[in-house]
Amino acid sequence: MKNMSTSYPQTGYNLYQPITVFDSGVGGITVLAQARKLLPAEDFRYFADIANAPYGDKSTAQIQELMRDNCRRLYALGSKALVLACNTATSAAAAMLRQDYDLPILGLEPALKPAVLRHKRVLVMATRLTLREKKFAALLDQVGKDAQVIPLACPGLMEMVEEDFRSEKIYAYLRHLLEPYRGRAGALVLGCTHYVFLRRWLEENYPCFVIYDGNTGVSQHLYTVLAQKGLLRQAETPGNILWDCSLPPGEERRSFLDKCRRDLAALA
Repeated sequence: MKNMSTSYPQTGYNLYQPITVFDSGVGGITVLAQARKLLPAEDFRYFADIANAPYGDKSTAQIQELMRDNCRRLYALGSKALVLACNTATSAAAAMLRQDYDLPILGLEPALKPAVLRHKRVLVMATRLTLREKKFAALLDQVGKDAQVIPLACPGLMEMVEEDFRSEKIYAYLRHLLEPYRGRAGALVLGCTHYVFLRRWLEENYPCFVIYDGNTGVSQHLYTVLAQKGLLRQAETPGNILWDCSLPPGEERRSFLDKCRRDLAALA
């Protein structure tokens, strides 16, 4: 870390440290699941800032302050890469964090580029903050000129996924959101990792849309970065997952981490 305080002792990264996957809640588990398929020998740390969730309706300044605190903690624990498995945190804080820390920091952005290459009308589901950030505007300006891109802010959806991504309440929300576009758009971009939990239901109920998310892309990028730096582990046995969150010790913390494990298993 540049200008690093002695309170945070990591001064580099090495082959045997875990890969940290960060999100405000359970959404990043969808990235963790994809990354483990490509990197089965690696140890992963999953950290959820659930005590401060949701991020999607916070200001950029609030998220940057939270991410400064989170990264101090995670950096001190040691990691050979940090994956911001949260589109909102990526939009608000990735550039800032890369200036401060000396390890690979990978972020997510809506998978707009592959969608507009193949479709003339594209829906983008995301949080309000992701859609209003300069990063999304720049992405839209860069790749969205040859297609009509329709942003769909989804207030409250992330919180419902946190509670139970298989609830009828979510399905009603999605029908209300998407039914007006049935047959009127060819692609649906899931611009929040939480929404990837809903992909199977969306594919079954809205086959009119080709669905895109950024999880495969960031996982492949992670593989490439680690390979280039000589940091890929080679082992015959699967790596471990270290589960962590910002809740204090107690029943609420245990319950949340148990839910994380169940949600990962549900993606298998």
